Amino acid sequence: MRTSFLAIIGLMASLSAQNLVYSNGPFQTAATGGGAGGTSPVSVLQAQAPLLHGTYGYGAQQAVPNRLVDQFTVNSVLQIDEIEVFGYTTGATAVSCTGVYLSIWDGDPSVGTPNQLIVGGGNAANLMTTAGFTVSNTFTGVYRVLDTALTGTTRNVQSVRVLLQTPVTLTNGTYYLEFSFNGINFVPPLSTRNVNSTGDAKQYTNTLLAYNPILNGTAPGSYVGMPFNFYSAVGSPIEAGSITNLGGGCSTASMTLGGAPTVGGYFRAELSNVNPLAIGVILVGATNPNAPLFVCSCVSHASADFLSVGNVNELQVPVVGSLVGAELFVQGAQLDLVPFGGIVACNFGLQFDLTDGYSFKLNFN
Repeated sequence: MRTSFLAIIGLMASLSAQNLVYSNGPFQTAATGGGAGGTSPVSVLQAQAPLLHGTYGYGAQQAVPNRLVDQFTVNSVLQIDEIEVFGYTTGATAVSCTGVYLSIWDGDPSVGTPNQLIVGGGNAANLMTTAGFTVSNTFTGVYRVLDTALTGTTRNVQSVRVLLQTPVTLTNGTYYLEFSFNGINFVPPLSTRNVNSTGDAKQYTNTLLAYNPILNGTAPGSYVGMPFNFYSAVGSPIEAGSITNLGGGCSTASMTLGGAPTVGGYFRAELSNVNPLAIGVILVGATNPNAPLFVCSCVSHASADFLSVGNVNELQVPVVGSLVGAELFVQGAQLDLVPFGGIVACNFGLQFDLTDGYSFKLNFN
């Protein structure tokens, strides 16, 4: 079939207009440190202690059949024009997807008989060959690797984006995305450094002929979530959950914040490089003072509503609809154990300094 130049331009315009309005969480563990030369982003199988995870990816081969399903929550109204899912085929040097199958259910497909909400889609329809759907397949450049072999390049994760024939509009409630592929075999789970449980996805397998919760390895509680994104032509990008570095640090210590900024998700704040003569503290607040400390260049970005003393802190965001749209502010600090010992940046009577602050905004669709 011949496609006119104007039609191609129209399709490109429609795709470029899509804004990210929901992300189920990150499969990328680190922005650098892996792949050829050690400079590529990586999704890390954390097989070493303390996690002891044991699975690179989870089968989503339609022909087998294997399928994956994960839940998401909508609190108001969400229009979905485009769905992005991810997977890899070990050893592939070119994008390899030849089929993608998508269902959005208004209930858990492993329980009862929910309604399917994608017009023209479903477990039996290959959307790459179904009229009215547009599918793009690209490499993400993120490699799924083992924590003891970060420079591996055999599992380059692919993105599969499906522009729906008819947009799906969802009102408040809990829904389930189910997907599988032809030509792509496995899906990397959500991944954040040292986070054991990242979700509650299920897998339908040909061996059990049933849906079952997914564990990563044998560690207790190592349940996983699956990565997927929703895009809309009518939403604003800010409607998607986000983790934002607010700056403001003047400390020799550093803090990282990662996780899935959505209802039922999680976040993990890690404070590192703390001076051995200081106590590391992580502050979590509901407000951002955005106020400079009067004796140095630190800027306070987190009210001290909750304090965690120590170098590592992990908090789980509960599955509570009332938290949709909530925003938390997180910042690290060093407390000087030796008065006027000169070990921290803001030492003139304050006895502490601050790392960069972060905003953790939950998805509010």
